Amino acid sequence: MKKAFLALAVAALAVFFTACPGPVEKTKAELLASPKHGWVLSAAESSPAYHMASGEYVTNLMNGYLYDYELDDIMTFTVEGVQTLDPGANIDPEYGLQEATAFLYSFDAVDDNWMYMQVPFILDANDQIKQVYCHILNLTEEEFKFNCTIDDVAAPTKDQYTFTLTYVPAK
Repeated sequence: MKKAFLALAVAALAVFFTACPGPVEKTKAELLASPKHGWVLSAAESSPAYHMASGEYVTNLMNGYLYDYELDDIMTFTVEGVQTLDPGANIDPEYGLQEATAFLYSFDAVDDNWMYMQVPFILDANDQIKQVYCHILNLTEEEFKFNCTIDDVAAPTKDQYTFTLTYVPAK
């Protein structure tokens, strides 16, 4: 009888451990939406070095390319495909984001390591934030790193640049 109970106990434990689901992996949309206060820029690099109108070449975009009011912009995402850009606390009264603005984002249908999204400081010819095609390099709850290639058509900066941008959760 003891052997029967022991066999049943072992069988029950085996069923329990095989029936318990393992950790559930979050989708990319869930990871994008995970920071409670959104994402803020922590690093930005250009390859090749960005040719500024002054003639200077800048690799670290946070040091010479981006304005102070662009450095605290906040990006938030929902799992339903809405991206919101918020100007943060530092707002230029004449240029850049003036208020939180919502856009749609989407993952590439063939490869979800690529997505269409807005980057706060990448503008079109009319100085409007434009949607760009971005390659996700790393996406966790603690880091959103991607790159995107832009064609800058304005002289003297005219060239093609790949920006690698790293965002971390806003505090």
